[in-house]
Order: sequence, then C-alpha cells, then structure tokens
Amino acid sequence: MPSFSAELRSRGHAVLCLFSALLLSACVGNEAQLADFVSGKFDKIVHEFEAEGGYAGLSDDGAGYGKHMVVCDAYFQMRVVAQFEDCYERLLPKPIPWWNESLSADIDPREKLRGQYLNYKAVIAIEVGDYDKAYALAQEAVPLIVKNADIHYGLVVYGYQNAGIAAALTGRPDKAREYVDLMSTVHASDYAMEKNLNDSRRSGRASIHMALRDYQAVVAAIEAEDDIATGAQVSRVFEALTSFGMSEIVGALVDTTLSDWQNLLTFPLNYMYAKGLYETGRVDEARTGFDKALASPLVANFGAIYYSILADRARIALRDGDVDKAIDLFKRAVEEVERRRKSLDTETSKIGFVGDKQAIYAELVVHLTRQGRAAEAFEYAERGKARALVDLLAQREDLPLVRPDQGQVANLLRELQMEEAATATPELSDQRPADRRSLSGVKAQLRERAPELASLVTVSTQGEADIRARLGPDEQLLEFFFRAGTDSVVAFAMSAEGTKAVELDGDGLPEDIRALRRALADPASDGWRGAAARLHDRLIAPLESELTAERLIVVPHGGLHYVPFAILGNGRDGDMLVDRFAMRLLPSASVMAFLDKDTSAESDLMILGNPDVGVPHLALPGAEAEANAIAGMWPDAELLIGRNATESAFKKQSDRFRVLHLASHGQFNPDEPLTSRMLLAPDGGNDGNLTVPEIYGLRLNADLVTLSACETGLGDVAGGDDVIGLTRGFLYAGAASIVASLWQVPDQPTQQLMTAFYENLRSGQDKSAALRDAQTALRLSFPHPVNWAAFQVTGGR
Repeated sequence: MPSFSAELRSRGHAVLCLFSALLLSACVGNEAQLADFVSGKFDKIVHEFEAEGGYAGLSDDGAGYGKHMVVCDAYFQMRVVAQFEDCYERLLPKPIPWWNESLSADIDPREKLRGQYLNYKAVIAIEVGDYDKAYALAQEAVPLIVKNADIHYGLVVYGYQNAGIAAALTGRPDKAREYVDLMSTVHASDYAMEKNLNDSRRSGRASIHMALRDYQAVVAAIEAEDDIATGAQVSRVFEALTSFGMSEIVGALVDTTLSDWQNLLTFPLNYMYAKGLYETGRVDEARTGFDKALASPLVANFGAIYYSILADRARIALRDGDVDKAIDLFKRAVEEVERRRKSLDTETSKIGFVGDKQAIYAELVVHLTRQGRAAEAFEYAERGKARALVDLLAQREDLPLVRPDQGQVANLLRELQMEEAATATPELSDQRPADRRSLSGVKAQLRERAPELASLVTVSTQGEADIRARLGPDEQLLEFFFRAGTDSVVAFAMSAEGTKAVELDGDGLPEDIRALRRALADPASDGWRGAAARLHDRLIAPLESELTAERLIVVPHGGLHYVPFAILGNGRDGDMLVDRFAMRLLPSASVMAFLDKDTSAESDLMILGNPDVGVPHLALPGAEAEANAIAGMWPDAELLIGRNATESAFKKQSDRFRVLHLASHGQFNPDEPLTSRMLLAPDGGNDGNLTVPEIYGLRLNADLVTLSACETGLGDVAGGDDVIGLTRGFLYAGAASIVASLWQVPDQPTQQLMTAFYENLRSGQDKSAALRDAQTALRLSFPHPVNWAAFQVTGGR
C-alpha cells in the first residue's frame, strides 16, 4: 500500500497520463474548467468559452494562456477538427507566461506544445484512415516530445503508441515493433508514478499489437509482469500541482479514490485483453470480460470501445446459439455508431483498433434476413449505406457550400457537429443550457433548410414502407448489401406490396466482377457472355421470379457499382436485363426523396462539346459532331464548342439549365477519387479541370446531367460502400439524374447512342426508357456491349 503522499503523486500522474491535454495546462488553467475537463465535460468548456467572447475574451496572463490550452484540447476531445486546429495555430505563437525555467531549464516548452499538437493531429489522421499522413505527423512529433518530455512520461508513451499504430497501419510492422520496444525505455523517477506509467506502457504495447492484428501479442503484453523501475522517492508532479496554487485540484484528487482513477485508466486495457482473448479462442474468458465491461458505468465514456464490445459480444452470442440476443446487441452497437458521427473517437486511437463499422451493419442484415425479417434487414442495409457516406464526407469538411443561405447552413453544420460531439458525453444532457437546441432539433432544421445536404451529413434514412410508397407504377427495386472481403451478400426485391430478402453466395464474387470487366475490354471476343451469365446466376436468378415489373431500380453495393447490369443474362439477345427492363440506378434507396423534384431552370439545354484542352491528341471530333446533332434538336440550346467550352462558362451558367450535356474526356483517379475530373477548356479564370470538390460546390437546377465521356461513372468503392466520384458530386450539387459511363467509350458509337437518346427524350420518353431504346437500336450496328452498355442512368425517373 503506497504512502499517502505517494498515492497523491500516483493520482496526479494518472490524471496527466489519462488526459494528456493537461500535461502542459494543468498548472495554470482555471480550476473549475480543469475539473470540467477531467469530468469529460468538453462541450461545457467550449460553450462557456464562446459565450465569454472566444479568443477576444482571453487575458494575456498565465490564466488566459492555460484557459486557451484547455479549450484547444476540449475541441480535440470533441473532434471538432477545424476549431481544434485553429485553436492550436493561435496558441503556438504565444509566449508562455507562466513557464518556470528553474523547474525544467533544459527543455523548450514551445517545442513540447508543438509535439503535442502534431501528436493529436496524428491521432485524428489515424481515425479518418489517412495512415500515411498519421505516420508523417508522428515522425515529426515524437522527437519533439521525447526531447522536451520533462516529467510528462505518459506523453512520451502516448507519442510512441501513436507512431507505432501509424507504422502498423502503413505496412511497417518492424518499425511498429521498434516503438513497442522503445516504451520499455520510458521510466518515471518515482515508484508510485512508475506503477501507473506501467499501465500506460502495457496499454501502448497492446495498442500497437492490436493495430498489427497480432492478438496473441496483445494478450501477452497485457499478461506480462510489471516492468517497474525503482527510483528516488521524489514528488515532482505533486509539487508541480501545488506550487502553482492548485490546492483545489489536489483536494479533489484526495477525495477521489485511487481505484476510481485506476479503473478509468485501465478500462481500454481491459477491453483489449477481452478482445485478445476472443480472437485467440479463449471465448469463455472473453465473454466474462465483455460482460463485465458492459456492466460498468464507465463504458458509456468509451464510445468506440463500447460499440466494439457490443459487436464482439453479439458474435459470442451467435456462437452460443442465442440469435435473438445477438441481434439485439448488434442493434445496440449500430445505435452507438450512429450516436458518434465522427467515425472513431479518442479511445479508438489510444488502443489502435480501427473498427470496421460496416461489418456490424452487414452482420446484422445477414442475421435479420436469416430470421425472415426482411423489412428490418432492408432498413439496416440503408442505414449502413448512409453511415458509410457520412464517414467518408466527415473526412472532407472543406467541401464547399455554394447556396444563397450559405452562412446559415454552415452555422447549422457546425452546430450539428458540436451537438453530436456533446451527445457522446451522456452526463452533459442535464447541464445543457436552456437555450441550446437538442441534436434532433438541429438535424430537423438542417433537413428543412438543406435536405439534400442533410441526407449526406447525417445518418438519415427512410423506413421500408416509405420507400415502397415512392416506387412508380410498374416499378420494382433490387438492392444489394454485402461486406467486402466476406461471402455474406444479401439481395432485396421490393415492390409496392412488400420486400423479400435472400442471402446470396458471395464467395468469389469480386473475381467474377473483374472477369466480366476484363472480358468486355476485348471487342473481338464473346468471352463476356459467360461472365455475364455467371453474375446473372449469382445476383439475379435467386430473385428472378419476384421481378415482374417493366421498370427496375438497381441499388448496387461495393464492387457491384462496377457491373453493367444491362448485359446480365445468358448472353443471348433477348435474354439480357436491358431486354426486360428500363433500368435506373441509385446509390441508396433513401435518396429517392431528394431526386423527384421540379426544376426551376429558366432554359432547356446547355451543351459543351469537344473542349479544346490544349492537347491535340485529346481532340474528340465525334463528341463535336454529337454536340452539334443534339443542339439541332433544341433550337434554343446553348452550344459551346472547342475553346468556348470552358470550365468558367460551365460554372457561371450551369444553374440556368434543365439539361446539361458534357461531351468531353472524363478521368477517374482510383487512388484519390475526389480528384477525378471532367476536362474542359481552360481560360484565365479556371484551369479546365472540373474536379469532384468543385462539382460539390455547384448549385444546379438540372433534371439531367449527361456526362458523355470516358469513365465518368466510376468512383472509389470506399469502405465497401458508396461510390464517391463525378456521379455523386453532381447528385450532391442538385442534379436529379446523371447519365454516365463505366468505361472508356468509343467515339463514333457514343455519338450515335447520344443522338438517339436525346431523340427519345424529345419524343416524351423518360430517361431510363430513352436510354434502353437507344442502346437496343445501337446494338444492331455495334453488337458488342463495349460500344453501348457503358452508359447508365443514376438518380430520378
């Protein structure tokens, strides 16, 4: 049993290890503010700071500096990333008014602060999946932290931990294990502090092994004997607290039992131990560990750990044969995921476990399907797709907003982010100021003000019955949901009368998709017929008897975004889906509510054809002929050819037209899909590269956008879900429908296809029927599907 003074020192160091944001500010901040921080009341800190005038309300003395620092770290804990970075960028240049050189004259406090800031940025980069950036930030942060650590040993361990996790996730296992070894070199000079630091080392080692998916090593690291180094019985942390007048904080520590702090510190460690036991087959021990964690009042403070525990406990329930309990646990895990919009939170980065949230949805959908609960399974499939898009867009907070009410919408988005972060701390619900709106209230106003934006930044889906009610006459929906890398695939066939769900065999499905794409690349071969027949047998045949309507909405998932559904069948004319259905695609069924709308465009048609991009071999004479032919059908069409088909003209005028037609080159970047682009003519105002982020910034009134170009329908199947590419960009910008291609399309057949498509539109056909009939006609002259099957309608009718 440690002495009273040693226990105090141990508690003080525990605070500093657990809340690394206090490593520098604990000596100077407002005591009530620090107490709020220690209690996890980050939203309260930020709200009070902003109510007091923000940065303008900070004093220039030590108290103002400390308050500034705590606010920065509150933003970090809440993952309000833009505000966190702005706060630190304002803080770093400031002189540190309270620094006492006699305490640690050999360190540079500004370097330490910068190291801490870079370390936090590495954590955020890990959480959003930018592992290369995380590794680079960690490499810069660790030397600064180590050189200037002083008494803050836990910060060194935390730096090694994040660097090791980033190394593991960037495919540097040997480097990751180097950081594991480096943790053994970090020791405190006080035995009691060293004992608590040992928990940090064990947790750090286990975290890196978790990132390496080396669960045997996770268990071994946690079960290892303490590696405590004895040292002089000094009390520098305790003295640091008291020497700066922190008597109330010290008193609070005295009133808090040591076991409470240790439980809080070791909760992530206990989770990793249970997870390691589960993954290494020690299921009975894991079950006990998970149940103990779920019974703890601490679990709600560890959101990412919480949903992971629920999901793993559900998997154990399945092993135990208790399917109902498993479904209930998976549902609880989904609710926790959706309660925390920001993908992964602080504790996830601490333990290095980047959870696959889509796996939770996928498993829940599969087991609901097996239980015959098709409507529920469908709704969770839709929620999973919405959740994946939220996570992807959460990484792109710089996507521009161009709207008449831009300022109000931006404020709503910021309030949404703050409220979702506050919701992650349940104990704050009773302390929310009376004038603060609830999370549901903010979401409701955002849906009212900008429904198309709300659908992208919140997990907002419609019920199965609501979606059925939106189906048109003689229209059905075929939706797929599966988790990449597994053989769990579910297909839904929906009509106005009801929904049927079947589990498909997904084993080898990605290979079959790639085989079809490869076969289509050879115009001289009929090898595509066999590949199309195999995919038809796997994807369509199990539900074929349910598909009796003339119109079909297809909602792909994962790699199915790359499948030309029109050609699926036995490969013979008359038996392909294009012969049976007028088809359109949707990224999710829930977006139907935002697509069927009246356009307010003042003009009919704008055409940009064969833009002069300054590279002779990229000229498209067929595209120019196509543009002229279509313009001939619309006497009042705005036709821009060659040098006049500029990016600036498109940006300035596109909101005026009901139909936009771009006959140009499109380039898809699979490594960075948000840099995919349409090539238009450059001018003094723009470079001619119309990229996805620029498209997101448009405000269109278009009923139809046709991208008569190569690969415009391709996109990154990120997270096994939605396509983020040109098509999604135009839907986000306000287009009701997009016609785009899945591969590089030949010039002459495309000219004929597009001319026939617009002739059909002019005759009164809807978009999906107009495209099908144009493809059917073109097949007479160009039978190979490489010439006609690339184009698809995505969006509304």
